[in-house]
Amino acid sequence: MGRRKLDLVGQRFGRLTVVNFDKKINKKYFWNCICDCGEKIIRPGQSLISGQTQSCGCLQKERAHETHFKDLMGRKFSRIKVISFKGIYNKRTYWNCICDCGKEKVINGDHLKRGLILSCGCLRNERIRETQLKDLTGKIFGRITVINFDRRKNGNIFWNCICKCGKKISINGNSLKRGLTVSCGCYKLHRIIDEIYDGKSYYTKEEWKEIIKEETSNGKFFR
Repeated sequence: MGRRKLDLVGQRFGRLTVVNFDKKINKKYFWNCICDCGEKIIRPGQSLISGQTQSCGCLQKERAHETHFKDLMGRKFSRIKVISFKGIYNKRTYWNCICDCGKEKVINGDHLKRGLILSCGCLRNERIRETQLKDLTGKIFGRITVINFDRRKNGNIFWNCICKCGKKISINGNSLKRGLTVSCGCYKLHRIIDEIYDGKSYYTKEEWKEIIKEETSNGKFFR
């Protein structure tokens, strides 16, 4: 005698509700079911009764998602605060965030948890500016002593300086650090004069006087 068919119509198994009998294949009874999500599927009765099948597959997907999904709402990552969940794109979770500076940004949750993103970008810009604005106050470069910060112009930092000869001048910080400027111009002038007295110059002393006078009147300076 064959196995007796149990009537499963109307019964619920997990998220599935049995609608009606479908067919019998190799002594297995198959049933038409509808899932809570609206999806229609056909499953063998034994799979439903044993609990092996509880949904159309949506339950398994949700459980897998919950395993990898961690609620970050309200959490703070350095300067970034998570406001709300944005969505899932290419199996990655994205969050609406706000930085301490006030800028809002959508950020990958994994990047936040791994510490790859600490701000909207303002922290990196500040660190770059700090590197560029290394305090040179009091430092000496050749005959030049830095007094204080002067201004920022076209991405360059300028410093108020005083030369050993007493002249005050504003100089590009990079020019000082790279050794391109070591005086207000007087240093090369002193070297020229030394060459004159040592007899190393092609010009006579009188000729040098005329050259220096002309350069000075034209507003040119030796460096």
